Amino acid sequence: MTETSPNANTLWARELVDELVRLGLKHVCISPGSRSTPLVVQFARHPDIEDLSVIDERSAAFVGLGLAQATSRPVGLVCTSGTAAANYMPAVCEASHSNVPLLVMTADRPPQRRDTGSPQSMDQTKLYGTHVRWFHELAQPEADPEKLRYLRSTIDLAWHRTGSPTPGPVHLNVPFRKPLEPISVSPDHRDGVPPDFEAPKPPGGRPYTRHSRPARTAGAATLETFADVLAEAERPMFMCGADRDGDSYRESLAELASFVGAPVLAEPTSQVRYWSDSPDIVLSAGDYLMSPQVRDELGQPDVVVRTGLSPLTWEGRRFSRELPDGTQQITVHPDQQRPDPDHVVDWHLSVEVEDLADRTLERLRESEIPGDSSWLDRHRRAEAHIIEKMRDLLPVDEHTLDEPSLWHTLLPILPPDTSLLVSNSMPTRNLDMFGQAEQSSPSVHFNRGLNGIDGIESTGVGIALGSDGPTIAVLGDVAFRHDVGGLATARRVDVDIVYVVIDNGGGGIFDRLPIAEFEDVHERHFATAPDVDIPAASRGLGARCRVPDSWAEFRRDIADAIEEGGVQLILVETEREHDKNIGDSVRSQVIGSALEMLSTSPSEQ
Repeated sequence: MTETSPNANTLWARELVDELVRLGLKHVCISPGSRSTPLVVQFARHPDIEDLSVIDERSAAFVGLGLAQATSRPVGLVCTSGTAAANYMPAVCEASHSNVPLLVMTADRPPQRRDTGSPQSMDQTKLYGTHVRWFHELAQPEADPEKLRYLRSTIDLAWHRTGSPTPGPVHLNVPFRKPLEPISVSPDHRDGVPPDFEAPKPPGGRPYTRHSRPARTAGAATLETFADVLAEAERPMFMCGADRDGDSYRESLAELASFVGAPVLAEPTSQVRYWSDSPDIVLSAGDYLMSPQVRDELGQPDVVVRTGLSPLTWEGRRFSRELPDGTQQITVHPDQQRPDPDHVVDWHLSVEVEDLADRTLERLRESEIPGDSSWLDRHRRAEAHIIEKMRDLLPVDEHTLDEPSLWHTLLPILPPDTSLLVSNSMPTRNLDMFGQAEQSSPSVHFNRGLNGIDGIESTGVGIALGSDGPTIAVLGDVAFRHDVGGLATARRVDVDIVYVVIDNGGGGIFDRLPIAEFEDVHERHFATAPDVDIPAASRGLGARCRVPDSWAEFRRDIADAIEEGGVQLILVETEREHDKNIGDSVRSQVIGSALEMLSTSPSEQ
């Protein structure tokens, strides 16, 4: 039976949405506006699409970013023309650098309205520049079989480019002329559709054009060379940086590392640190184990294999940068990236980590590994001692809240299916230093592509929408103020999410930079203590706010907030200078204790 369309715009938008559903699109974040009406109507009416209404385009884009992170699937964004599209830019940039798939569909005036002074018209051609994997401006809608075949084929390519060769955002600019609503026009109108017109469709439910992603497996020569490097290494080490896909290869990587006797230093955002069956070869105290004093006792590796992004912490960056001559550094990443800001890597392998680890292990099982068994043992002993010392030191005081103790307290009480979003700046660094909790197994989310603090609340909304278990987002007071409208978004789309806001009177990371010595500008322009009543602001935006005054109350508040559901906020009030002093003191004591332990032989302990 032929499906009739009242006008060409309706036909065009219906075919576009139908093709995206065939490809697997499930979620679309839509912001209000007139020019995007044809798309909005079709997305809203399709039974297989979950359409989310988010008024602020900037917030909507971060919601889409978080939803794509949580589901590992492309998410659609739809907005009207003009500055609405420009408000997507921060999230598009983050998606590009974090390899998060987004399909950005910006409605536009028809070409003849541009450069004429027409309201809400601007140049949207390649608006996001090099921050998208592909850009295409669709043709003007028309009831023409050839153009409709072009439309479906182009949508298929756009979808493919969100995932290959490197995942990321794709931008489609979609011009429409009036009428925008699904109202009838006569067949002889310029946008009329003959009543017997039948749009070409592929058979069944398959897409019109199918694309295959190229295989990323190591060739025989590459595999042999990599296996030889590990077989000859006496002190191998693996370092796992931020990687959303780390849980897909962590078991294979750990098995390979165990066979060659290599400690695995895993950052919290690697998806390798926190998992219920994590073997003792995966170490969570990398920040301490990479410090120069501890390395003097442990020795230097002769091969370092890195996965994920480049090291996050200052200690990790310094360790990677200052490895002695002759130490080989190898990165393994399925996409053609260069996680090497200091230009110290000897070999970049653009292959799937799991496949490489499995095939290398299979090859090495036939070899004799000359590794130093005491190398791994020393790292394990140091790790165990550091965690035990941390338990003795944190929390520092039951009734004095501080950020280092927050992570030590929070992780062990998280339900196993928790999605944990950690903001950039000091929260993610403190998580690395003080969040060992070896029995914790949250899925850790992050916006580490560009390390910005914008859009954190909204990103959390998207993660909550795409997650089955509870979602907790931990952020600082400046990040909270930066995206306070994200709370309104959370309430509008009706999600369950707990925001833990660390209120320490400004951006603590700047206290650790040289600008802190220039007091005349440091507080006003860098620390920027928020001038907002956070409890009042949260209540005004529909979130319940709790303010614990002890760690026991904090634990109860977390449990109660998760059970109650809705939009919850837990305000942890600390002092910025106190946080810094506690962090420095605990770290110094832990390193000192580890050095004392390492300087004695195992038999003396």
